Amino acid sequence: MQSAAYHRYSDAPKSPGAQVQVSISFGESVNSEFLRQAWDLVIQRHPMLRSAFSKSSEGVVIREADKGDPQWVSLDWQSVPPAEIPEKWNALVAADAQADFEPLSLPLVRLHEIRLPGGSGHYLLTTPAFLLDEFSIARVLLDLLQTLGQCPLAPAGEFPEPVQSKSWREFMDGASTPMRIEPRFGDGAFVRASVLLDRAGTSAFSKFCHDNDLEESLVVRCLWSLLLRRFGASGNLMLCRFDARAESTEAGFFQNWLPIVQSWSGNIGDWLDAAQLLEDTVAENIWIDADEVLRTAGLEFSSTEVATSFEWRGASMNDMIHSALPRWINFDAQIQAVQSPGFHLEARPGARLELSISGPFSTEAAAKEILSRLAFLINGLLDSRSKPVHRLPILLPEEIRAIRQSSHGPAQPAHSGTVVEALRRHASESPEVIAVRCGDYAMTYAELDAMSDKLALHLKKTGVSGGWHVAVVLSPSAWVAVALFGIWKAGNSCLALDPNASADWIEQTLSSHDVAIVIGDSSSAPRIDITHRRRIVLDSEWEFMEVDSETPEPPSIDTLAVTIGGCESTPPPIIRGLNHSMILSASLEGARLLDFRSGDVFLVKSLAGGGSFFDEWLIPIVCGGTAFVSTGDSRESVSAPVTHLRLTEPEWANHAAAWLFGETSYSESIRSVAIEAGAPLLNSALVWNRRYLNRIKQTLFFSPAGLCGLGFAGGIRKDSARQPVGKPTAEVEISLVDEDGLEIPACSLGKIHFKFPGWRSLPGAEGRLGIDLGIHGWRDAQGDFHLEKPELGTSGLLDFRSIQQSRSFEKNILSAYAGSSTFVLSNEEETGAVTLQSWPLNSAGWIDPSQLPAPSTEPDAGPVRAEPVAPRTLPVRRTASSDAWTPLVKLQNGDGGRPLFLVHSASGTPEIYRELVESIGPGRRILGISARGFYNPEACHPNIETAAAQYLAAIFEEEPTSNFQLAGFGFGATVVLEMARQLQSVGRELPELVLIGCTPPQAIQTENWLGRLKKSFKRSKGTERMESSDPDNQTAVRHEAIWRSYRFPVSEFPAKIILPSNIGEGVPEAWLEILPYAEIEFTRSYWADMLARPAVKRVASILSAVASPQSSED
Repeated sequence: MQSAAYHRYSDAPKSPGAQVQVSISFGESVNSEFLRQAWDLVIQRHPMLRSAFSKSSEGVVIREADKGDPQWVSLDWQSVPPAEIPEKWNALVAADAQADFEPLSLPLVRLHEIRLPGGSGHYLLTTPAFLLDEFSIARVLLDLLQTLGQCPLAPAGEFPEPVQSKSWREFMDGASTPMRIEPRFGDGAFVRASVLLDRAGTSAFSKFCHDNDLEESLVVRCLWSLLLRRFGASGNLMLCRFDARAESTEAGFFQNWLPIVQSWSGNIGDWLDAAQLLEDTVAENIWIDADEVLRTAGLEFSSTEVATSFEWRGASMNDMIHSALPRWINFDAQIQAVQSPGFHLEARPGARLELSISGPFSTEAAAKEILSRLAFLINGLLDSRSKPVHRLPILLPEEIRAIRQSSHGPAQPAHSGTVVEALRRHASESPEVIAVRCGDYAMTYAELDAMSDKLALHLKKTGVSGGWHVAVVLSPSAWVAVALFGIWKAGNSCLALDPNASADWIEQTLSSHDVAIVIGDSSSAPRIDITHRRRIVLDSEWEFMEVDSETPEPPSIDTLAVTIGGCESTPPPIIRGLNHSMILSASLEGARLLDFRSGDVFLVKSLAGGGSFFDEWLIPIVCGGTAFVSTGDSRESVSAPVTHLRLTEPEWANHAAAWLFGETSYSESIRSVAIEAGAPLLNSALVWNRRYLNRIKQTLFFSPAGLCGLGFAGGIRKDSARQPVGKPTAEVEISLVDEDGLEIPACSLGKIHFKFPGWRSLPGAEGRLGIDLGIHGWRDAQGDFHLEKPELGTSGLLDFRSIQQSRSFEKNILSAYAGSSTFVLSNEEETGAVTLQSWPLNSAGWIDPSQLPAPSTEPDAGPVRAEPVAPRTLPVRRTASSDAWTPLVKLQNGDGGRPLFLVHSASGTPEIYRELVESIGPGRRILGISARGFYNPEACHPNIETAAAQYLAAIFEEEPTSNFQLAGFGFGATVVLEMARQLQSVGRELPELVLIGCTPPQAIQTENWLGRLKKSFKRSKGTERMESSDPDNQTAVRHEAIWRSYRFPVSEFPAKIILPSNIGEGVPEAWLEILPYAEIEFTRSYWADMLARPAVKRVASILSAVASPQSSED
C-alpha cells in the first residue's frame, strides 16, 4: 500500500494532496530545545520517520537509516503586526505545499516553528502523503506529547502483514466508467462543508446497521452513490478507502484507495446485503494497486480519473490525543484541507455521525444542501428495508412544494373557441383595422375573413373538408393568412412548407404526411409534383373560384390544426402536431409574454416549416393587431416599422454585433423581441438595451413546438453571463426527473418531461410524467430552467461540451458555438477560439455549420478571425471617456415627494435601477450616482471614504438640505453607510437611508489578534458578499477590493435595510451589531431578482413607504 502511494506521489509530487500538512498548537509555551530533543526520540521510536524510498525493477525499496533529523525551519513573527499574521500563515501553507520531498534523501519530515507576538509558538508539520496515514500522524503526535511529559514510550510493535490478493475481475463485473457529475451551477469552485446528524438519528442509524448485520461505512457509501446518481452522475465506479492496519499501532501508510462498482437495483434490504457481501470479500483482498484492478477489468483509465470517492474515518486526531492524555486538553492539531478534483465524502462515527464533503460547488450552502439530503436519506432508511431502491426520496419535505410550484406555469384566463372565431370577432368589431400588411398592400380584418371564407367554401365544394391534410407552399404575402384560415374554416389541418426548398424535399415531405392537396402560388407551383395530389395556385386561380354565399362552420377545438414539418435545413420540432385549442392557447400566452396588444404590429419574416411561422401570423391576428410581412432578409428585420419581432439567438446576436461594428439601422418603434434560444449570453441583451435605451422588452424562450407561448420563457437575468430559458409558460407542467422517474432538486441534471392541456392526444404520449422531450436540463435556485442539447439535433440548444468549451469566453462575447472548433461572436480576438463578426445562418435563422471558416492549424497561430475588423468595445469592457466625469445622473424628473438618490452598484453604473424607477412611478425626482471609474477603471476612487465624500459634495450642490432619501444596492449600500457616517461626524442632519440587498461590511475590530489568528488556523471563512464581482469588469473588481478593505464602526443612526430571502445565515444579526437602530425588512425574492420585476415592486413600495410619512408633513 505504501508502495502504491509512493508511485502516486512520484508521478505528481506537487499535485494537491501530495504533501500532508498539519497545523499544531500545544496550547501552552514549549521550550524549543526540549521540543527538538523530543522529536529526536520519536524519530528513533518510529522507523518510518527515518526511512528513504527508491524504485527498483522489483518494486519500491524502503531503506531505514539509523538516524533522521527533521528539517527544522524557524520563523520569527514576533514583530509582525497581528492583523497581518493570518495572511502570512496562508502564504506559508501554500508555499510549503509546493516544496516537494526527495524520497531518496532523509529526512522526509519538515517542521516549521513560528514564534508569535508574546513569545508563543505555532507549528506546521509536513510529510509526503505516502509516508504516514492519519492514524499514524496521531500516533506520532501522541508519542511526542508523552515524551514532552517525560513518559516512557511503548515498545515497537508489528507492522501489518501484506496478503496476496485474489483476482479482482469478479469484483469488477458490470463496471462501466467512473461516477462523474458536472456542476450545473455557479463557477464550480472548490468548497468544503460538514454537518452533524443529531444524537437520536445517529443512534437509530447505528441500531439499524447492527440489527441488519451491516457496517455503517457500507450503508453511508451506498447512500452516497445513490445520491450522486440522483444528481445526474454518470458511470458506476467510486473510489473507496480501505484500511489494512488491523491491530497494528505502528506508524506508516496502511490505507488503500480501490474502485468499487456501485449498483442500484432490487429492494433496499437486498441491495445493502449484496453490497455488504461484496465489501466483506473485497476487504480480504485489498493489498493491490488500484490501477492494476482497472487493468484487470479491461478498463482504459487510471484511478486518478475516478472523480468521486468515499472515506470512512476513525476518531479525530484531537479526540485520540485528548482521550489518551487529558493533560494536553488544549493541544490542537488540524490536517490542512487540500483541493482535490471531483466529489469526496468523509464520514466519521461518534455520538453524532459527522459527514463532510468537498468538491466543485457554487457556495458552501450548496455543499451543505447535498449533505442535508444525505442525512435525509440516512434517516429515511430506517423503515424502508422492503422498498425498492429507486423509491428512496432525496427531496427534503420543505422543498417538495416549492419544486412543484416552480414546475407549473401560470393559469391562463378562461377562453373558448379557436383562432377562426378570434378572427371573426375582430372582423365584426373592427372590420377596417389592418390585419395584414405586405409592402404597399393592406388587408383589413373584414377582407381576411371574407377571403378565407371563400377559400374554405371552395375546398368544401371540391370535397376537401372535414379532416383533410392540406399543405401550404406559399411565398411570404397576404395570401398565407387567407390560406391558413381558409383551410381551418373548412375543417382541415395545415402543413406549411418552405417555398424555397428543393422540389425533391417538398415531395418527400408531402408524401410522408399523406397530403391530398397543396395550396401554392405562381412562384412555388413549379416545385409541386401534381402526379399524386391536387394543387391550387391561389393567386392565379382566385378570380375563377365560384362558391356559395354560406358561412363555414368553425372547427372543433379538439381537431388537428397544424403539423409542423420543419425546413430542409432544420429538423422539425419535438412536438409537431397541435389541435385548435393548443394553438389558440399558445398564441394568447405568446401575446401575454411579449406584451402584444390590439394595434401592435408583429413582423412576419419566418419561412414556413417551423413554429415561428405560426407565432408571427397568429399572435397579431388573434389579438387584433397587424401582421407585417417582411420582404427583406434577417438583417433588415430590425428596420421594419413594427413593435414586435421574433428572432433566433444567432439572429439576435448578429444584430447586436452589427451595432457594435458600426451599423445604425434599427426601428425606433420596436418595443418587444422574442428570442428563441437554449443558452444565450447576457452581452447581446446589454447591446440591445443600450441601442434601445432600456425601453425594449427581451423575452427568452424555448419550445418543443417552436411556439413562444408553449414551453419555457423568461426575461433577461443580469446576474448570469449564460442565460436560462425561464419558467414554464401558461398551463404547462414540467417534470425534471432522474433515470428512475423521480423528481430531483434544484441544480441537478435530469430529463425533461412536458405536459400541457391535451398532451395525451399527441402521438407517443403515455405515462404519468408527460412527453419525454429527450432533453436534459436543470433548475437553478431562482426556479429558472437551463436546457442542454439532447441526442436529437434540436435547434437552439447546446450540449454540455459546447457550454464548457465556451465558458472561459462567455463574459466577453456575444455568442458562441462549438463544432469542430470553438467559434465566438466578438469584437475582440479571443485566444483559443475562432472569432467572427457575424454568424452564417441557414434559412431558418440558425447557424449553418457548413459555412463556418476552417480554423488555422499552424502551431501557436493565436486567435483566428474570419473577417478582421477594428476592435470596438463590448458593454462589459469600458474604455476611457473624453467627457468629464459627473457623478449625478438624472433618472427621472418629477416634483412629488422628496428626491431620491441611488448610489451605483459595484459595476459603477446606476442603470441597474431602471426597473425600480419605473416601479416607483413618475411622480418623484430620482437621481443616480455613477462611479468615477465607470468608463475608466484606472480612475476609480482609491477607497470608499473618498468616493462618499465626493458624492456628498455633488448631492448637496443639487439638494442643499438633507431632506432627501439616499439608497444603494449591494456595493452602493456600503457607500451609503459611509456617506451617513461622514455626515454624522460633522453634525449634519442625516437623510433617510435605505440599504438594499447587501451584507454588512466588516466592523472595526475589537477582537484581539490571537482570536483572529486561531480562526485563521482553523481556516475560518471571511465575510461573503452577495454581489459577486465580474473578473472581466475591472471597475467591479476595483470596487470589490476597496469594499474588502473598508471598516465601519458601530453607529447608532437609523436605517432601513431590505434583504432577500436567500440572505446568508447570521447576516441580519451582523447588521444589528453595527447598526443597532436599523429596521430590517425581508422580501420573498432572491438577491439576483430584487431589482427585476415582479420583485422590484416590493422594494419600490418599501422606498415609497419610508419616504411618505415625512413627505406628507412637508
